[in-house]
Amino acid sequence: MSIYEEVLLIGGHGGSPFSASGKQLSLVKTIRIWKGTFDKHRMIKSIEVVFTDETIQKFGVSEGNLDYEFTFEEKEFIKKLSLWGNGNGKRFGKIYFETTNGKKFDTGHCDGKDEFTINTGSGLWVGIEGTCGSDIDQCGFRFIKPISKMELINVIYPSLIFDTLGIAPVSLDKYELINDSEVPINWHFAKSVAKDIEHTWGTTVGVEVWGEYSVKGGIPEVVEIESKFGWKVSATQFYQRTTKSTKILSWDNSGVLNPKESISLTALTRQGELPSLEVKGDMVISTTDGQSMSFPIIGNYKGIDYSGVEIKTK
Repeated sequence: MSIYEEVLLIGGHGGSPFSASGKQLSLVKTIRIWKGTFDKHRMIKSIEVVFTDETIQKFGVSEGNLDYEFTFEEKEFIKKLSLWGNGNGKRFGKIYFETTNGKKFDTGHCDGKDEFTINTGSGLWVGIEGTCGSDIDQCGFRFIKPISKMELINVIYPSLIFDTLGIAPVSLDKYELINDSEVPINWHFAKSVAKDIEHTWGTTVGVEVWGEYSVKGGIPEVVEIESKFGWKVSATQFYQRTTKSTKILSWDNSGVLNPKESISLTALTRQGELPSLEVKGDMVISTTDGQSMSFPIIGNYKGIDYSGVEIKTK
């Protein structure tokens, strides 16, 4: 059992085996078809597939100009697929599919022979396989089964250290008072300020087009250690791939100001911003039939965080 649908090979029995896939979690982006030069061939001579990682693989021997080409848009998947032999049981003959964007692809010959409806699972087309020589003898499409969830786990940030990079002081409010009277007066400096916090994880292989995934890991936070501010990874929690929240920064200071004295206070926080931090982890793909598979992932983290509040006296 695996996360892949069973591949049904359609066509004859000659040729040598072939299999095409991109790097982990890549999808087929473009398919190109060359048919036989003469109508008597009634077959697909050559197939070329381009994956989202720009891997290109071609099988069979092309003759003449390219006959058909189809490029998928982002988040466009196959929802219906049919394959045929060429009509005499010796070669692969025809491809027809419809996409989630309502587009159609139809090429090849079948002489009215049996149509084989292919289970496309989740619609995520990740490869082809079959046999070929100078022609495509057999061919089948490989799909991911319907997905129940995706989760990024074992998250680490290899280059993150306790450093002030991307951290800067931000003034939240100021308070000034002069006591011109002859008696002591009370002062009170208090407020709450809301700051937006955001965390986003992305992958270099573009698995985001498969669907949303959750993240199990820590996040870079701005912390103060021995009067110095820097980055530190928090304890592990669960997050959505893009997580937005609000952090309330509050302070409440008071005291007594003697005659002829003055006070000048500033409420500060430290804003930390990481526009592109390398992240590594494992992407676990789970399908609706209970199967799962893990793939190592390299990606980027983008986030904004704030420290607590400190009151500075001028």
